Amino acid sequence: MPGLLDRAKKIRNTNFPPAISSGPDAIVIEEFDDPKTLNFLSDSDSFREGLTGFHEESFISALRLINDGIEMPGEMFDAFCQHLLVDTGSLLFLDQDTRMFAPWVSKGLDETTSHRLRLPLELILSIFDNSKDPVFLNNGDKESFRNYLSIRLFDLTDTVTLIPIFSKDQLFGLIMVCDSRYSSDPGFPDYLKFASEIIGRSIEGSRFSSRSSLNLSLSTQIQDNNTILSIIDTHIQEALNKSERLTFIIFDINSIIQFIEEQHSGLDSYRIKKDILALLNTMIQGIGEVFDLADGKALLELFSKTPLKENLLLNQIQISIQSFFHHQDYFPKIKATIKRIPDDGMESSILRDYL
Repeated sequence: MPGLLDRAKKIRNTNFPPAISSGPDAIVIEEFDDPKTLNFLSDSDSFREGLTGFHEESFISALRLINDGIEMPGEMFDAFCQHLLVDTGSLLFLDQDTRMFAPWVSKGLDETTSHRLRLPLELILSIFDNSKDPVFLNNGDKESFRNYLSIRLFDLTDTVTLIPIFSKDQLFGLIMVCDSRYSSDPGFPDYLKFASEIIGRSIEGSRFSSRSSLNLSLSTQIQDNNTILSIIDTHIQEALNKSERLTFIIFDINSIIQFIEEQHSGLDSYRIKKDILALLNTMIQGIGEVFDLADGKALLELFSKTPLKENLLLNQIQISIQSFFHHQDYFPKIKATIKRIPDDGMESSILRDYL
């Protein structure tokens, strides 16, 4: 299907100017040295006072070495953890569909916490209360996080620290810190604010920022099978009335998610699946729909006047996912089942056994 690869490639571009130099895919942060560009980089003694352990120049230098791509936020978080001596924490991004902050990459979290850590936007907004400063939750305040951490981590954590990440004054991410060897340093809040704002500006000026538009374009959420089949029956009737064909492709993307997790330690499987779904949605926008299924599956519904070249389509999707996650060599082959209307039947029941 011509044009799909072009759409997929556009996902890698951004409307923002590149933000870091040194190599074709590196992030550019020279402009960050200009206090007019970053008003939080104050030259005042009050800002610099107490920054005895954390070296901002060293942190910025580390970010300059990071390539612009899907791995960029994870590598930035790794630099954040190294320079702020964080042993337990997570970088979370806002999921526009569910209005929750979900982990992109984590360090030191147990499996239970990794599954529970889905923070409602309303909760986070109430915690920050229009502030852009780090928030420290301890004693009774920490109680609001009991349902999002494992019992063990909740009991071992004295203070849950949340650091907001903004892009153009919009809150789009946050860093959660449960354990840092700098936490008792009087300059710790300033360290956190400096580092998070640098990360926010870097992501804002990168090609990775275009994934935000991906998420915004993906309106589907996991629905029960009966609801999906009911929607599809309506689409089938509409297609038949217009003498159109419908092609359904059921993907099992578990092997791909598992492979990406193995290659990029700490990436969250939930977030990987959302990115794959968003990529698919962007590729077929205007010619079909994506349904998010349970058990690591996805359903692609495509309208056409003539039979599709399905093998070519699958190959284009394979190349796009592989390119999106920066894998030039081996990549698991997509497992797919294909059903067609009217060739294989006239009702959604032809899909029931595959959902």
